[in-house]
Amino acid sequence: HSLRPTFCHRAIAALVAQGKVKHLITTNVDNLHQKSGVPEDMITEIHGNVFLEVCLECGYRHKAGVPVRIYGNDDWDHATHRTCTHCRQGPTVDTIVNFGELLPQSQFMKAYTSSHKADLMLVFGSSLTVPPSNEFPNNCLKTGGRLIICNMM
Repeated sequence: HSLRPTFCHRAIAALVAQGKVKHLITTNVDNLHQKSGVPEDMITEIHGNVFLEVCLECGYRHKAGVPVRIYGNDDWDHATHRTCTHCRQGPTVDTIVNFGELLPQSQFMKAYTSSHKADLMLVFGSSLTVPPSNEFPNNCLKTGGRLIICNMM
């Protein structure tokens, strides 16, 4: 796809490379943090990733080179109509979280835990109005961390 990481994506990746950022929580679904060089294991994508599909049979997570969501489907239909490349039998679904759907528990808990451990949290480009994501900065503050919000909203 033609989207490219912005200056901000690259700056965050540089902070990660320097060891100054320990974990990245994002509501973006565009894979640009990974494209900028942030390692997958340092990112929690609480709203999913348009390039990621998961097998309902074996749980394998497959990263595709193109968006996996089928845009003729109803928003609530996550079926990709493909078979798992790992077990070769299970159906796959996209990982996008629509408004009104629950966040995946594993991603929520990673974000929740990271927000409590943070000694400093940087928030970029968020209205901080949509729960439960808007609670993560407060988690940092409650445990003695500091908060910096950079926002043009």
